[in-house]
Amino acid sequence: MDDIVDGELLQLWNRWLGALSHFGRILIPRRIGPEEVDVQAGTHSYVLSDASEVGCGTIAYPLLTNPQRVRCYIIMTKARVAPLCMTSVPGLGLAAAVLTVKLSNQVRSELNVTISSITLYSTVFAM
Repeated sequence: MDDIVDGELLQLWNRWLGALSHFGRILIPRRIGPEEVDVQAGTHSYVLSDASEVGCGTIAYPLLTNPQRVRCYIIMTKARVAPLCMTSVPGLGLAAAVLTVKLSNQVRSELNVTISSITLYSTVFAM
């Protein structure tokens, strides 16, 4: 049987639990691309998906441009393992497409960057 926690240890525990609520406010900025690229000017983002017999995945990257160069950086990926029951590749392709839409929405909502447009691609087709 477990011991009952009381006294000073209980106060420490409750203080620690109260401090956990502050973790939702922690913000760690992440730089996307080199400093010479103005990511606030508007960014085109690409999100691609693929599927096979073993699973599906999707990847998102922005296309950053300035007068001298164009750059792409992977900013987010997601992958899923195929279910144990038999699933066709086109079925997993549909799951990958759903994952792609979810990832593009997450990129749009979480990045503090002006995304002027998002293009979604899927490499899966019916055989």
